[in-house]
Amino acid sequence: MRTFNNLLLLILLSTYLYGEQKSDQYFDMSLEELMNIEVSGITRQESNSFKATSAIFVITSDEIRRFGATSIPEILQMVPGFNVGRLTSNMWAINARGGADRQSRDLLVMIDGRNVYSPTVNNVYWDHIDTLLEDIDKVEIIRGPGSSLWGSNAANGIVNIVTKNTKNTKGFLGYAQAATEHLNYDFGARFGIVEENYSAKLYAKKIQLDESEYPSDSQQSNSGRFNEGDKAHDGKTLSLIGFRTDILYNNNTNLMINAEFTSVDTQEVKISSFSEKEVEIKQDGAYIISVLDMKHSRDIKSKLQMYIDYYKRKDIDFEDKRTIYDIDFQNEIKNDNLTTLWGIGYRLVEHKTQHQGNTFAFALDPKDEDLDYLSGFLNFDYKMFNDKLLLTLGSKYEDNPYTHTEFMPNARVGFYPNDKNTIWASFSKTTSTPSRVLEDAYLDMSFITDPTTCASYGGYIDPTLGCINDLGSDNSKSSHMYVYELGYRVQLNKQLTIDQTLYHNDYKDHNDETSKLNYIRGYEVSVNYFPREDLRFYGFYSFQDSEQKKSASANLENDIPENTFGLRASYDFTLQHEFDIFYRYVSTVNDIDPINQLNIRFGYKPNKYLETSLLLSNLLDGDHVESNTDSLRANSYIQRSALIKLTFRY
Repeated sequence: MRTFNNLLLLILLSTYLYGEQKSDQYFDMSLEELMNIEVSGITRQESNSFKATSAIFVITSDEIRRFGATSIPEILQMVPGFNVGRLTSNMWAINARGGADRQSRDLLVMIDGRNVYSPTVNNVYWDHIDTLLEDIDKVEIIRGPGSSLWGSNAANGIVNIVTKNTKNTKGFLGYAQAATEHLNYDFGARFGIVEENYSAKLYAKKIQLDESEYPSDSQQSNSGRFNEGDKAHDGKTLSLIGFRTDILYNNNTNLMINAEFTSVDTQEVKISSFSEKEVEIKQDGAYIISVLDMKHSRDIKSKLQMYIDYYKRKDIDFEDKRTIYDIDFQNEIKNDNLTTLWGIGYRLVEHKTQHQGNTFAFALDPKDEDLDYLSGFLNFDYKMFNDKLLLTLGSKYEDNPYTHTEFMPNARVGFYPNDKNTIWASFSKTTSTPSRVLEDAYLDMSFITDPTTCASYGGYIDPTLGCINDLGSDNSKSSHMYVYELGYRVQLNKQLTIDQTLYHNDYKDHNDETSKLNYIRGYEVSVNYFPREDLRFYGFYSFQDSEQKKSASANLENDIPENTFGLRASYDFTLQHEFDIFYRYVSTVNDIDPINQLNIRFGYKPNKYLETSLLLSNLLDGDHVESNTDSLRANSYIQRSALIKLTFRY
């Protein structure tokens, strides 16, 4: 709260000192420009988003700024078909087209093409993923499968965060923000230089989240474990520093190099059948990535991407270290009406673990293991009837350490009667492969030496490890899903566009890490209405229906929201004064109350250097629960808050 008050005083003083000066524009993009924005990272080739034969959704940098997001998960609240819930102050449950939990196992997440999905535990560590949000150029999202291009575990959706080329980050940018709840402080800075064929930037940020409060008994992940209103153990501190450069060679070759180090300290409460344990988690990560884009001729392009990614996560029970070496090459060849896209990739994962103690401690056997992944894909786009019809056929081949050979085929068709209408349909097969945890996990109970006592805890005496309880599964096959989609995208006039999708996910061959569902089917619609240059409306609605297998041990249908609705509006009173409002409704999940989220933002730009804003969040419901789907972690209240932000550019 002290940080909030100090920042408020600084904003008032800065606004007074700089005075008022006109800005130069209302919004960054018109409706037609927004609907025809180019996407490339998520489709592996330059594609027009309006003519895409998949459920593509793009969030621009200006939309992120006006939404007032302070983290990547918050940005995804704007996406139709996404189930986004905040478990604690630092933990999120996110998925597309299905129930959400903190693992996000069927959602592939990338930053500039670098895969941040953990292959060793098959999840996304949302509390570790961050970047300077001011330098995000756009977020490309596919609702639905992307396995034919990106491989296993891209089953329900893909999120690719695209950061700005450093030629667009010249000069100094600094910001500071604080809130009355959750966000204690967040500040960052970036300095960039631009020369004729070379540009670079250095950036850093630091963020601290406050502890929240425990909810009522009926809304806790495990009811009756904590007293309502007590301070929750869910704070977080993150520090990040990075460097990026973009180099242009002879107008046909671009090289991008990016390196970053992140350190995160988080708090959480682990829950078992007989105890609750407050733990401190230390996470360190570093990566270096290079991307070489080559244009060999007007019709032939190539891309070579290489990166090394190091990650370490340690708490009182377990230490997890992995180093990933990844190389990916792709080539695009255009020949009249046929575009051929192919690529190969190799990934080596060096995984090292160490469990701390032998009293009901989680462990892996073997402790250390090297995992090899080999992949290749082939994709054909064929245009017919004067570009009125587009046929896409493709497949991804993957060889992984557990189930070995996997094929993920895909067929799509797009019909374009004119430049204002797109009708598309698709069929895809997706694959979710098992993780090391599913294969090798056990509970170390070696402090027990008596076989009878060991058996009473569900364990047995292993000749090497002593008393253990296998947590791994004999059912370590891949899960498969067949996905059928039908979409219609239309621009009715210069002010109004509508994008609709029907889908049916047919689940097959479940393993113990995937939901035991027979199917999920649903409908998604998003609407953009820009009646005036200074006024914009964005809306979405999604409906989901599911059926679980009779063998499922939990009520999985209860974890999937049937209805989700969202509405955003942005209005510029003047060239200096902005107003934004966002409302989101999510129907009942796991017997918790529906989410009724209302955020209001006021922005003020006294001149081209300075911007201030006030964001009021969760105005309709002060202390509420957004998710309690994880029975192994304590959840907490999400609280009403006021956030102020000051941004300086020069």
